[in-house]
Amino acid sequence: MLYILILIMFIGSHAEAENPQSTEISQPLSSVEEFVPDIENMQLIFAPTENEAFQKKKQLEKNFAQDLPSPEEAKKNFKKYKKSRPQKRADGEKKSSFWSTPTISDMSFNELLQGKNELILTGDYTMAIKYLERMLKLAENTDQIVYIMLEMAELFMQTRDYKKAEILFNDFTRLYPGNEYAELAFRKAIECSWSQTLRFDRDQSKTEETLALIEEFNRRKDIYSAYTIEKVSEIKRLCDQKLAQSSISIAKNDLGLAKYKEVHKRVDDLRSTIIVQLPDIEPQLLEVEIGLAQAEHNKEVKEQKMAELKAKFPEHEITLALTAPKKSWFARA
Repeated sequence: MLYILILIMFIGSHAEAENPQSTEISQPLSSVEEFVPDIENMQLIFAPTENEAFQKKKQLEKNFAQDLPSPEEAKKNFKKYKKSRPQKRADGEKKSSFWSTPTISDMSFNELLQGKNELILTGDYTMAIKYLERMLKLAENTDQIVYIMLEMAELFMQTRDYKKAEILFNDFTRLYPGNEYAELAFRKAIECSWSQTLRFDRDQSKTEETLALIEEFNRRKDIYSAYTIEKVSEIKRLCDQKLAQSSISIAKNDLGLAKYKEVHKRVDDLRSTIIVQLPDIEPQLLEVEIGLAQAEHNKEVKEQKMAELKAKFPEHEITLALTAPKKSWFARA
């Protein structure tokens, strides 16, 4: 009897091996929009003009890396280094077992620099950042620290980690306010802050933080170039526009909830501040005022605001929508 049971079990397991049940494994969805890093941009991170930026970057590298190999040589050397580590090490440098794989913490500054260049050329910015973090701990002079901080912050921007990039750029401007790259770092910090802002119908705390950073920038803008001032001014205009759109959106919501007192306050604030800098939002503001007058049954104010809308913006879509004749049900049929 026992023999028969064992024989049945063996035949069943053999049948399952020949006809395994198919199990569907859901494959992870690929990213809809994959980020394509701009390698050439890495050579232009220190100044607005290409030639000046390239020369300054090369000069900084020469200060702390003698005889830097070409990208092709660096690639070959780094691959060779991965396979077998040199036997002779500098005094005081950590040694690893001959069978172990070298780690970032075991590498010298020049080895890290060479490996970082290789990683940037291959587009592995995340690992390149780890190399730069280790290089920052081994840096021996200000030139090295300046270069590492700026390149690390730029790599964070390339990987769209704007929060860490902003922190690094802000730290740089506070640590080295007199450095020749402080202006660039300040502008980049503002750009990173703006990149973290949300839609106008969401929380606008980050937009307000960006404006506070711009206000700090404006206190020192006399020493900055026209290029930087123009870029920061454009970001300020975008921030003001987003806050105005947010305020109008809230006013429309309050109007639907019959919070007329709050709507009056928001309209007055927009009239006294933002409308002077952003005249493009006035049609939306007039639309809110017309709706508010209609809700309060104030026919005189409604006609006044409607006439103002027609006179200032006769071809605007809001004007055309509010003045379009309403069709009756019989006309529609």
